[in-house]
Amino acid sequence: MLIALCDCDNFYVSCERVRNAALRDRPVVVLSNNDGCIVARSPKVKALGVAMGTPYFKVRPFLERHNVAVLSGDHAFYNRVSRQVMDVLRRFSPLMEVYSIDEAFLSLDILARKDPAGYARDIRRAVWRQTGVPLSIGVADTKTLAKVAVHHVKRNRLSQGVFVLPRDAGERDAILRQTPVEEIWGVGRRLARGLRKIGLTTAEALRDYEEAALKGYGIRVVQMAYELRGIPCYALRERREPRKSVSVAKSFGRPLSSYGDLAEAAAAYVADAAERMRRDGMMATCVQVAIMTNRFDREAPQYAQGIDVRLAEPTEYTPTLVKAALRGIEEIYRSGYSFKKVSVVLAPLVPRQAVQPRLFAVADRSRQRRLMRVVDSINASGEELIWLAGSGEPGRRSWAMRRDHPGGAERVNTERSAESASERIIPLG
Repeated sequence: MLIALCDCDNFYVSCERVRNAALRDRPVVVLSNNDGCIVARSPKVKALGVAMGTPYFKVRPFLERHNVAVLSGDHAFYNRVSRQVMDVLRRFSPLMEVYSIDEAFLSLDILARKDPAGYARDIRRAVWRQTGVPLSIGVADTKTLAKVAVHHVKRNRLSQGVFVLPRDAGERDAILRQTPVEEIWGVGRRLARGLRKIGLTTAEALRDYEEAALKGYGIRVVQMAYELRGIPCYALRERREPRKSVSVAKSFGRPLSSYGDLAEAAAAYVADAAERMRRDGMMATCVQVAIMTNRFDREAPQYAQGIDVRLAEPTEYTPTLVKAALRGIEEIYRSGYSFKKVSVVLAPLVPRQAVQPRLFAVADRSRQRRLMRVVDSINASGEELIWLAGSGEPGRRSWAMRRDHPGGAERVNTERSAESASERIIPLG
């Protein structure tokens, strides 16, 4: 079995270049939530020695001297581009596992047996032509070896962006010998330190180490060694467990004090969360909203409050979800404060097919679903072409603008727990 790992190059930067061709030849960095740290760098910025995760304020003068474009992360846009890339990749394999926003494993067992490198180049060209996003593709017998192959592509800057791990034992040993243990899939900093203490500094060393000794580090490390030998331990998983919640949290580019600005931001967040929820075939039973001031500003008065707004029945209809969120914002809003952040959580979620329609339901659920399907398909082009009037026009949303970088974009956090936003509960419907 052959597995191809398709890894988008500098994905956030590539997305920004898709949107703005003027950035193609310019060094670019993308910032994290609240513009705190650098989370993506173009190759030119890497060559300048700017490390991933560097706080922006520490390197701001340096970046300005080198004419680096500094952009706020727009994760809603990145998610749309990711879906476009994955849709293209699906056409090249009967089995695909979306591993992250910018990575996917493809099974190439039958399709690419004769010429895996040529087939991988076809994949890369198709993605580039249809999305404008460059790919690095590594092909090997296992997921872990495919990761090694991608590392080889990026380290050696292979012009065609494709590398098939050689089957010749000597050539393969040379590749694994050049691969630091830190670059092995699943090896974090702590594990890497432990492996280095016993002399395992490369992928080759880990592959050849005695299995009994590796068991002390856990079954996962033993499986890594097997995978490096070409023995599959990690199967491709076409489907993931359904998510239980969808959340969007944002730190504003500038403090907001008016109810109108907070309501507009919450409406935009709900629309983004609802789109992702529908894509997974889920419906929301409750909308959680929270607002908070800047806890690091000790001179300003502090206020933080959250609320759960329960829905009369599960729904995927954005206007209904927005109505619930705005009712929650109205309930918890207090004047006289400068707010730094609004968060929205749709949770708990239930599968669409598991929801039974109410006998005397007022809303026409099938009509609502058709409308949302049309809106989602149009916005799937990458840009937000259709939006709710209450969420403000994209690109002109005052709450999304940063003081020093006009046109700053949304920042989305999908890791918040569903429980953390709620302090009080009110029903809706």
